[in-house]
Amino acid sequence: MMKKQKNTIQIKTIAIILIIIVISFLITSYSSVINPFSDDDPYDSWIFRYMGMLILKGGLPYRDAFEQKGPLLFIYEAIGILINKEFGIWILELISMIIFMFLTYRLCRLFAKSFPALIISIASVGSFSIFFSGNMSEEFALPFMAASIIIYTDYLLFNKYTDMRIMLCGFCCGAVFMLRPNMVALWIVMSIAVIINSVKQSKKFPGRMTLLFSSGFFIPIIPIIIWFSVTGALHDFINQYFLFNFQYTAEPHSITEQLGVMWDFSKYSMLIIPIIILTGISIKYKKYRFFNITFICYILLNLILCTVSVRGYLHYGMPLVTCHAYPLILLFNVLTETDKYGDKRIGMLPYLLCIVYSFTLIVFFCNNVRTLIISATNDKLTETDHRMIAEIQELTSPDDKILVIGKKSWIYYESDRLCSSIYFIQEPIYELNSLLKEDIKNDINENYPKLYINGYSGEIVLYDELFDHLDEYTLYDKQTKIYILSE
Repeated sequence: MMKKQKNTIQIKTIAIILIIIVISFLITSYSSVINPFSDDDPYDSWIFRYMGMLILKGGLPYRDAFEQKGPLLFIYEAIGILINKEFGIWILELISMIIFMFLTYRLCRLFAKSFPALIISIASVGSFSIFFSGNMSEEFALPFMAASIIIYTDYLLFNKYTDMRIMLCGFCCGAVFMLRPNMVALWIVMSIAVIINSVKQSKKFPGRMTLLFSSGFFIPIIPIIIWFSVTGALHDFINQYFLFNFQYTAEPHSITEQLGVMWDFSKYSMLIIPIIILTGISIKYKKYRFFNITFICYILLNLILCTVSVRGYLHYGMPLVTCHAYPLILLFNVLTETDKYGDKRIGMLPYLLCIVYSFTLIVFFCNNVRTLIISATNDKLTETDHRMIAEIQELTSPDDKILVIGKKSWIYYESDRLCSSIYFIQEPIYELNSLLKEDIKNDINENYPKLYINGYSGEIVLYDELFDHLDEYTLYDKQTKIYILSE
């Protein structure tokens, strides 16, 4: 009997894991950007892949290539390229999504049995259909966020914690801080809640917890700081990742513009649902009140930080997906509580709510299947693109450097050649920061690349005029716009 029960549990666990893997596959395929079936042009993703290729060729982010995303993202890219140049980064993305989905399920298991926990964890990620773009850094942050939500929930609701868990929470915060610093709303709000809770219960500041959290926080950061310090890239790292990012988000915008983007993001992610749920439960159940108020504060700060640049790129809102699992599973838990006679109060209503809420996700899955069927046989590159890559590889050696004017960083990656300038792309940083205009032009003209490629098709004179030495180059192929340095 015991053996039969054990086998049943194992079969159920395997089934749950397989379902999570299938759902994660569908989510990562939805992006139609870097998955094996994509025929889209993943502009930002090519930039990040270039940085990964740079690391594998012995170069350094920030010192040898200007870019404002976090160093951990570039390390992910390098690992992905090592796995497989074409599919490796997508494989890492898929693994990241599987871990995130599994941790979301584990969060729901704190409140419910396997089946409802699985259903609600699936329902909670419905807004992925809006925010997911693929290889934009946010998806790699999701597992760290999900793990930390479990740790904070266990502590603030059930008073369960260990030293290792606190350090792990700090580690997750440090890792996300090295991906993109405006995704740390969770740890800001929850850490303040931990301090308040500690002072309220024990009348003292949680010094030990703070030390453990800080130790974990610096574990992923210190090796990166040492790496850049030893190689002389620390100043460039600070200047680009912190100062330039601050300029990127500090452009003058009206409050109306900020609120407009916030409204769009909150509408797309249906944030009103978790806020209403948590508020309603807090009014009736005192035991959930403190954590629910904390979680609402997290939702609001998360929304503010996701929209701080007021640019409205939808992938910025991906962290908002983490705002749904806890409120939904808590609602289910409250509605299925038994009364004093041991009978369930609401019956099948929680299941019905979850099924209705999952409807958008089902539609989204159908769209994924359609995307796979349409794009599975498509080639990302045109015949001219293939010709260009073949010519670059024929005319140069792997150690030769080339220069592409414009924003087609995919040319570097597909040809396996580095740029002669640290400004391997010029858009949008040339227009965005007037202080960099002279630096960009000077750096581009400091070295003579073996090949010059007009990657902007002459559409914008502003970029064509960045390179002053074109008269010393010979047009090699009019169709691919490749110029070769004259002997």
